[in-house]
Amino acid sequence: MRVAPVTRRRPSAGHGSERLLGAACRIGDEIVASAVLDAGRANWAGMELADERHWAVLPMGAGLADGYTGVALFLAQLGALTGADRYTSLAAEAVAPLPRLIEHLAAHPELAAAVGHGGFHGLGGICYALARLSCLIGGDDLSRCLAATVGLAALDLDALDLSATGGTGPRAELGTGIAGGLAAMTAVRQETGLPAAGQLARRYAEHLLRWRGAEDGGPPGLDPTKTLRVSAGTQGFLRGSAGVGWALLRHARAGGGEPFASRGRELVAMEVGSDPERSNRAWCSGLAGVVLAEAAVADLGYPTELARWATVLAGRAPLEDTSLCHGELGVVEALTALADRGIEPAAPALARRGAWILGAVDRHAHRCGTPNGVPTPGLLSGLAGIGYGLLRLGFATDVPSVLTFETGAGILNHGMERQHAG
Repeated sequence: MRVAPVTRRRPSAGHGSERLLGAACRIGDEIVASAVLDAGRANWAGMELADERHWAVLPMGAGLADGYTGVALFLAQLGALTGADRYTSLAAEAVAPLPRLIEHLAAHPELAAAVGHGGFHGLGGICYALARLSCLIGGDDLSRCLAATVGLAALDLDALDLSATGGTGPRAELGTGIAGGLAAMTAVRQETGLPAAGQLARRYAEHLLRWRGAEDGGPPGLDPTKTLRVSAGTQGFLRGSAGVGWALLRHARAGGGEPFASRGRELVAMEVGSDPERSNRAWCSGLAGVVLAEAAVADLGYPTELARWATVLAGRAPLEDTSLCHGELGVVEALTALADRGIEPAAPALARRGAWILGAVDRHAHRCGTPNGVPTPGLLSGLAGIGYGLLRLGFATDVPSVLTFETGAGILNHGMERQHAG
């Protein structure tokens, strides 16, 4: 395994950064205005998929993807860049219920099992948000809550170990499964140095060495009695083998070792071989996610076809949907990864897409990833994610990628690698 330095070549947006920050502030102010405040806490009504098919308007839960932790992460990042207390204080109020929630889940293991380990829908995502928030806004309460949540995830994995009898177990995918737990705990260890997070990441990774797709092409799951097999029925970064492979590659890069790198490459190769030029460009299920997974392959020094995909992504018109999940800002994240690695024509395409998105926000023409673009505050499909994507465009060296569980420490490490490579 050859660890190649990741050289961030793309500067911030220069004179456009202030316009991008101003646009993000307008979205932040819209989120602030729509908050429901009560007894020292804040929440929002948001749209989310209730059964993978139908959207419902509900009070936000704690999940990173469409819950109040994701909104709080955007507000805290915006507050850190602007120094505006209205964003930072509201972020703190939004996550105020988390300690009691974690205590309740610890007292009811069946509920914790239902929440799961996922990176965007589960305990992993909550841990990632807590780690980033503890860095952005500080506070002993957040640090204690993070440690408790990592401990709860470990206990839930203990229960999984004891109950594994040969059938399919919990999902492996990044969104709701243990690949998401692996990615989140790798980030928590990097951001905070918490040893328990690193230990849990190793256990997640060892489980994923036995990962396979369901026989019928349905959601991926674990089979503790068989070696890795993946069906072709589930694809993409959020729910398919590309995200699982990416999580293993990231673990290998963090010191996990060659077996994890090898298995991760196999999983990513399965997605690459399916149809890398598919018309679906989305981060969650299309080409943008495959590009991010292949970038992790390249970071370990192996050959890829990233140059080919940079041309494909650069040559296609922007998506009408602006969201992170299956919209234009997810594609922008892939272009950012390509531009950071000096792969053309990603950088000029990224500049054009950034200008297009900024113009859409200025015209109030940005669309959430919901039916008919109905506004919702959430991170993956909603306004918080659009605002966060604007911050990424304007301040790439200060704002970590939430789609790849990047951390402030990770940005610093990439900078050190750049200096070493120079």
